[in-house]
Amino acid sequence: MWRILLLLSLCFAFQPANGYVEDYYCGEHNCYDLLELTRDATKPEIKRNFRAIASKTHPDRFQDPDEKKAAEERFRILSTAYDILRDDEAREDYDYMLDHPEQFYQNVYRAWRRRMAPHVDVRIVLAVTISLISLVQYYNGWTKYEEAIKYFAVVPKYRLQAVELAKQEGLLVTDKKKNKGMSKEQIKEQEEKVIREVIKSKMDIRGVYAKPTYKDILWVQLAFLPYWSLQYLGWYLRWVWKFWILKHDYGDEEKCYIIRKYMGLSHGQFEVRLRENVQYGGGSVGYIFVDFCYTGILSSQTIVNAPILAFQNLDDHVKEEYLDLELWKKENYDSWKAERDAELKLKMAQSGRYKSYRRYMKNNGPGRMYFDDS
Repeated sequence: MWRILLLLSLCFAFQPANGYVEDYYCGEHNCYDLLELTRDATKPEIKRNFRAIASKTHPDRFQDPDEKKAAEERFRILSTAYDILRDDEAREDYDYMLDHPEQFYQNVYRAWRRRMAPHVDVRIVLAVTISLISLVQYYNGWTKYEEAIKYFAVVPKYRLQAVELAKQEGLLVTDKKKNKGMSKEQIKEQEEKVIREVIKSKMDIRGVYAKPTYKDILWVQLAFLPYWSLQYLGWYLRWVWKFWILKHDYGDEEKCYIIRKYMGLSHGQFEVRLRENVQYGGGSVGYIFVDFCYTGILSSQTIVNAPILAFQNLDDHVKEEYLDLELWKKENYDSWKAERDAELKLKMAQSGRYKSYRRYMKNNGPGRMYFDDS
């Protein structure tokens, strides 16, 4: 540390006496003196003097090679002086250097920053960057959504249910007379289109594979950020005033909110049910989730935090069960969770699928993404 301080001290101690920054601005020359100007010269005066002096010393006026070379160098310096003094920001930095010659290294940095900085408005750069991110977000959202639809369309049990619903609603034409004149490929393509449309309209897809909306775009999120921030602040102040200060009892909505926070779930995740069988379209549909194999041991928390693809809303009787167990109280929730974890661990220990999963993790490790529709 003392070596760095010593080096900095030497740098500030041994600075050029004149304070001029070589290779920047006009070098050892004074830009104002080169154009025969004073410090308070206006832009028209700067332009007029530059043209008058440059016309007398322009390289084209000389034929001798040595004189022409000297004129080119002088014209370059004059052009540099003119470019500096006609630019307000560059002139401000140059005047600062003239007024503070003792700050040599600070002046070098200011000159270097001026030369190397991109001559593009930062606001334009930010706008373009946010726009690109928004486009990528929207495209990625639709890609994932189409991936989920494609998955449901090829899995037999979902496909059969979609076909049955399409037939019930008259969307799928089964009469061969109506399909007369169409090839098998056309009939199959039409059937696939109908099945996908039924799945899109009937399947509730959530999480990272949900259908993208305008609220998922970064531009919209930034635009609504002040409103959402004020909304959250108002909600938080109301909570503090009503339940912390006035000590009112929690309502059902507030109790569900506390339970959801204990579970570490978002509002959308809390509104779905984690169980192996739910009723959908009159049939039994297993729950779907994407497991990124974060850990070698699947726990209830691992499953709960997995991105959810398709669930029905949490039944009212399940919410009533949570409320009857008073899970908004921390001690009750901890006991309930411990019991659920023990039940899940016992169930997975007896599961052949879980044993296969553990063997895979032991032999191959994490990194695989798969759909589990058991």
